[in-house]
Amino acid sequence: MKKRIKKIIFGNKAQNFYQHLAEWIVCAAIGAIGSLLFGRPLIGIICFSVFGLIAIIYLYVINRAEDEWNIVKIMQIELKANNNIQVIRMGYPLSRPLHLSGRRSLRMKIGNIVKQSCENLISTNVHTVEIDGKNISVKRILSGILIDDLGWSAYEMQKTDFAKDNIQNGIKLALEDDENKLALKGYRHLVGIYDDEQDTTKRENAIKEGYKIIQQNSFKTSMSSNEYEHIVAEYDYAIAKTLIEEETEKALVMAKRVQNVFSTGSIRDNDRYAKTFDLIGDIYATYNSPSKMKLAKDTYIEGIKKCQEYGRSERLLRISIDYISLLIKMLEVNKKVYDIESWNAIDDEELEKYNISIQCATNIEDHAIKTELRRIHKKYLKTRKQYNKRK
Repeated sequence: MKKRIKKIIFGNKAQNFYQHLAEWIVCAAIGAIGSLLFGRPLIGIICFSVFGLIAIIYLYVINRAEDEWNIVKIMQIELKANNNIQVIRMGYPLSRPLHLSGRRSLRMKIGNIVKQSCENLISTNVHTVEIDGKNISVKRILSGILIDDLGWSAYEMQKTDFAKDNIQNGIKLALEDDENKLALKGYRHLVGIYDDEQDTTKRENAIKEGYKIIQQNSFKTSMSSNEYEHIVAEYDYAIAKTLIEEETEKALVMAKRVQNVFSTGSIRDNDRYAKTFDLIGDIYATYNSPSKMKLAKDTYIEGIKKCQEYGRSERLLRISIDYISLLIKMLEVNKKVYDIESWNAIDDEELEKYNISIQCATNIEDHAIKTELRRIHKKYLKTRKQYNKRK
């Protein structure tokens, strides 16, 4: 029933749904007024209640889906009219901005429409699309959509098998089109997925395949040394994440080197620089020593600031959860990390970061992570009370 309601509200027939809602509102209002005029107050009260409830639903769904309808419906109309190039020109450039802002669901919807347009063009032997004055291979666009929009974003939405299939197909397509840089990104995504699944064999195989591309002389000489250094840093970031538990010191050295490349290299990458604070904080957090946990906390705080500065909504939410989780760990360990006065100051700091992250989750309509933030914040408050009692 829940899925059916969601389909009605956010599916292709959503506008008809809204039209019906508007009609129901008018009917409820007329019924309420008529009942009061003809001496039926109880019926009038019921009608007014129905009127209010439907009005609230109407305003909620309009606000919730308006941004998606505008672009998604336009693209669907263009796709139906077989204006495939126009669809790609509209949707393809939105991929990264939607990723950085945490709009995974919308990214997948648009990505799926772009995918269909790419397949339509390939079937009619159209191999390139001009975007901003540049001719881009349709296969390149399609492989990018499979690896990112319908790959990594799908994984972030717990559609793991779907994501892995798309990423693997995207890698195959990229290699066929000599898009080794894109294939390397695909392997980077697979490394992260297999690491989360604790599938060591597949993770190591993906790592090796990625390094095979990096070590190809033709790959290295196809770009400037600065660009090559940047691409290697992107891949090393993914590898460092897999080493946190097993080779912590090596992971830390690698992560700091990656952060340096993103922040001081000739190709400055603020987006990726911001997320390195989450990685380095995670590495420090694995230690149980008070000094390293303090470093982790400070690193997370800096990461939240950088994510705000550079507009990395999805990463800000991840770091915020890691930050509050670390505070709980600090309170639960036997060693004394901070004194009472310091913890009182941290309470204010935690509440500030929590409110920032809740607002961020609200802005991008990530209700699942908002629920997780509330849960972990409550756990922090409970753990703080228990800590004070112990002291």
